[in-house]
Amino acid sequence: MRSVLSWSQCVVVPRRGPESGEAPLVEAAATARSEVAVEAAPLHDASPTAVLPGCQAARRARFEAPPDGWYACCTRPRAEKQVDRLLEERGIESYLPAVARVHRWRDRDQTVIVPLFTSYVFARGQVLWRIVETPGVYDVVRFDDHPALIPDADIRNIERFVRALTVTRHEPAPVPFRQGERVRITCGPLRGVEGVVVQMKNQRRVIVGLAAIDAGFEVNVPARSLSIHA
Repeated sequence: MRSVLSWSQCVVVPRRGPESGEAPLVEAAATARSEVAVEAAPLHDASPTAVLPGCQAARRARFEAPPDGWYACCTRPRAEKQVDRLLEERGIESYLPAVARVHRWRDRDQTVIVPLFTSYVFARGQVLWRIVETPGVYDVVRFDDHPALIPDADIRNIERFVRALTVTRHEPAPVPFRQGERVRITCGPLRGVEGVVVQMKNQRRVIVGLAAIDAGFEVNVPARSLSIHA
């Protein structure tokens, strides 16, 4: 950074006579004052778009004209419900998959509603910077610094899964999402839910989840209740 000389740093001394052969210092001071005005101008006339990293305009630049669709918002710990409410208040369509869980205390059992995916809320919209600037949201999930678009069919599938868990009160084990043969459950309480088949401990199991956030849930389903889904 170039240093800027302030007027208070200039010292004006009496002009010396021409016989001294030295340049008048008062003229040097005036020259320095002129340089100060030139150097200071960019600081006062800076364009509002020429911003430092981390400010709002720079932050919004990362979300220019994204495709309209669903995005996975990473939230602060235990802020999922707050973020879901704030997104709705901003007129942004949001979805917080939540299920009932029984917490067992020493003297009682208590049923609480908890997010299916910890620290994630899903939001839909094209003005992505409005989503990210919602209090409690860190960012959206990205691949190669590009927002990861979640297909509408995947969100609908999670909704069906949540409805089935609400009816059955089943608490499937959370597991990382894995690639595999995609299937659809054709009967039972999970009918219509899609997932991928994996082989674990000589048993066929189905993982229902989202590849975008690398999270899923493992459920046991009889082979006769599965159909291949392209």
